[in-house]
Amino acid sequence: LSNKVGTEWPENVSVFSENVETYQTITKNGEEIYLHGFSYQNDASYENKIDAYPSSQGQKGIHIGILHGTYSKSNAKDRYTEFILEDLNKKLYHYWALGHIHERQTLSEMPQIQYPGNIQGRHFKEQGEKGCLLVEGDHLKLTAQFIATQHICFEQAQITSDKTTKQGLFEEIQSFKASVREQGKAIYRLDVLVNSDQAISQQDKLQVQEMISDYEKNEHNFVFIEDLNIVPNVESRHPLVNEFSQDLINDDNLFERAMNDLYLNPKASKYLDNFSEFDRRTLIQHAENLLKEDMGGE
Repeated sequence: LSNKVGTEWPENVSVFSENVETYQTITKNGEEIYLHGFSYQNDASYENKIDAYPSSQGQKGIHIGILHGTYSKSNAKDRYTEFILEDLNKKLYHYWALGHIHERQTLSEMPQIQYPGNIQGRHFKEQGEKGCLLVEGDHLKLTAQFIATQHICFEQAQITSDKTTKQGLFEEIQSFKASVREQGKAIYRLDVLVNSDQAISQQDKLQVQEMISDYEKNEHNFVFIEDLNIVPNVESRHPLVNEFSQDLINDDNLFERAMNDLYLNPKASKYLDNFSEFDRRTLIQHAENLLKEDMGGE
């Protein structure tokens, strides 16, 4: 929490200072709870203050650590107050409430060390349900239960279609929307894989996009397709090997000419098996898979 000058907080909000400090509260059952943490003086802080958190060894009550920081094994770009689990475990707290990444993640269950994520996704990099964790229990055991709070979900999906007409594609996409509508309001990135080599014009794609957007704003649980990608289904195409006649595949002279450059290379040939033992149809299929991987990487 960044305690900015001039910010007016409600009376029931306590704000940590830039130094590690502890707030105490008592539950209705008389259980004492100690919350340990600090605020960033500025928007970002890379200073590691975990050593300043007090140990709970020999202390009564429930101890909770509050930390906006970066787990050392994460891929987070902004690595604020980086920590390892040993840093947190040695404090002997019952629970660590972590902040920074917008993704729910459990780092440990004993003790509970949790990133609850954010309460509402903002774009397609924050997909799925978002919410908070309800933590319950006592000093012997705490449990964390996820509770969804998002108003809208960002999602990604893929469907296949045998239809190539605008009406056919429209119906397929509407059917998909109907299948997910009961899950709640959502914005989708949708890939439609068409089982046909027939090209679909850009104009048709734009018209399909307009058609599936009509009246959606009137739905209580709207399903907006913000990013629509209609492409040929490469996996459904005829295998490349079927494009070659059996006579061409059996042509020894052609096959040997194709292999000569590789086998005449002294650096490579010593690692290669006798090409006369190769299954030529398998070689063509392998070459096709390599081409598909290259195309997918682009």
